[in-house]
Amino acid sequence: MLKKAVFILMLSVSAAFAGEDFFIRDGDVVCFWGNSITDYGIYPRMIENYVLTFHPEWKVDFCNLGWGGDEAKNIPRLERDIQLCKPTKVTIMLGMNDGGYCPFDPERLETYLTSMKKEIEIFQKHSGAEVMLVSPTPFDLRCRWERVTGQVGEYKDEEGNLRKKYDDMRVIRYPEALNRFSHELQKLALSLGLKFVDLNFEMEQVLDEIDGYDKDFRITAEGVHPNVDGQFQMGLCILDGMQGFRRTVETVIDAAAGKVVSEQEAATTGLKATSRKVSFTRRAARLPLPVYPSTRGLIQRVLHYPCAWDRDIIKVTGLDTGWYGISIDGGLIEVASAAQLGQGVNLSRYPNTPQMIQAYRVFEETEKRNAAFWTKWRRVLLDGVYSPRDFTPFVVNPPAEAVHGLEQAERAAFEAQHRLNKPAAHRYEISPVEHPAVARAPVPGAGEFLENMVSVRISVDSRTIPSFEPPLCIRGNFAYAPQYSWGLIASKSYYGEIPVRLYDDGTHGDKLARDGVYSVGMFFRKGAGEINFMVRDGVYLTNYWNSIYPEKFTHNPNLTALSAAWGELLGKLDEDRERIGGFPLDRDLDLVWDKTMLDKALEKKLIYQP
Repeated sequence: MLKKAVFILMLSVSAAFAGEDFFIRDGDVVCFWGNSITDYGIYPRMIENYVLTFHPEWKVDFCNLGWGGDEAKNIPRLERDIQLCKPTKVTIMLGMNDGGYCPFDPERLETYLTSMKKEIEIFQKHSGAEVMLVSPTPFDLRCRWERVTGQVGEYKDEEGNLRKKYDDMRVIRYPEALNRFSHELQKLALSLGLKFVDLNFEMEQVLDEIDGYDKDFRITAEGVHPNVDGQFQMGLCILDGMQGFRRTVETVIDAAAGKVVSEQEAATTGLKATSRKVSFTRRAARLPLPVYPSTRGLIQRVLHYPCAWDRDIIKVTGLDTGWYGISIDGGLIEVASAAQLGQGVNLSRYPNTPQMIQAYRVFEETEKRNAAFWTKWRRVLLDGVYSPRDFTPFVVNPPAEAVHGLEQAERAAFEAQHRLNKPAAHRYEISPVEHPAVARAPVPGAGEFLENMVSVRISVDSRTIPSFEPPLCIRGNFAYAPQYSWGLIASKSYYGEIPVRLYDDGTHGDKLARDGVYSVGMFFRKGAGEINFMVRDGVYLTNYWNSIYPEKFTHNPNLTALSAAWGELLGKLDEDRERIGGFPLDRDLDLVWDKTMLDKALEKKLIYQP
């Protein structure tokens, strides 16, 4: 009982210290307001997951009201959509569209600043919210060279007039315009006494650093919209601007002396230690931060993540020279030398700890909650409204059953988030191994964990695809971490779907290397929902909706036909006739497109082979 009281005291003291200067506090309602970059939703959900895992004792509501294409001047949208919540804290990130994708225009800047002042006033009047201003992200010309080398796109404006979309001399000067917008926004924040985060400057610094490692690496999709890595960096920058506390967890043990030397944000009991073996029970004050899988490992080297932000350190001195296995709840997590253990091992680096598995279950509930809210807002209350410039009021009498069901789903996910985010005690063992290449358990407590998982394997025989050129991918309602083999149902959002690569190298679920059959194998939590997907090529690997390397990848239209035929044969084709969907995660799935499927599709005239 005394040990439990000590741990509760540890939690309350550290929580009070951690939340002292943080922009978000216990009991807040946080609103994210912005354009498509916010609508995409990864950085808002990352911040939500930070609060859930780093401050498990708090109850905070989050509301993402970003909308693709929005500008500060769309005041009527704010006056309508703000009725969905009464925020106490607001972040506003607008400006990318406001500058007009052209050289600096003083009139556009004046409209932007006047409108931003009005939006701030509306939030403050509506609910007394404290507002943080966030500058627009950089316009990355390295992703726009196909737009600035004489290629000029055309589009029809609202009156039907044909206009040039990207003029080479206009767009090449847009970064300067956004720099000016960011500078003036900072001055506005200072004049009003508001917090300010300069994402334009911070992300430019990251882009410059990345260039030193890999000049082909990108953190934006096409120069405007940050991809998974870019949104990850945005989340870290905004958390820094919010003065988010990093809450390092650390336990230092002297094995030779058999004692805990020091401890931070953790409580250790039942220590048994010699110079050859150490075991103990330990409860950390928080979970690790779950994030979307990075598309490239480079981002971890540049941003030094998780080491700079998420530290759960086990340091053991006094061990005899040799190699040691670090196990948690019976599952081997890592093999480290005595010297490495003496320096400290950061457990937040590993995807297969019980703590990280628990954190990703919190992550799942965050996805569900956001999906329910977004669907209620954009598909029920604003049925038929598809533009932030359409100020149609909310549906007067929305379908009560739909609204009730979605609100119930949102509440259930919120409750699950706060049930699953409580840290648990785990049993640790550090014992000698003969060689560092000892096979690791797939997950700790593998038997129990795998009983609650289903495997999903998706395979496509490339020899059935006319004009095929690798790579090959699928694009669906889930994210996939190839280094972890985990799949996660993702939230519906404006752009939303993260490409998942298929492999023909005998790894990641592929059975035989270089046989022309591309596959990916994933584990999902049983009962997590349903998955759907479509087959696509390399254009979707580079970014989500168009290629930044047009000379390398061209879209293969045969894959659209393949997806439609595959879905038709399985009776799982959506109304748009391109997505194969509705597979419940209640059992293992092995979905294969091969020569047999092609022959059936040809016989039924669902597909035509040139």
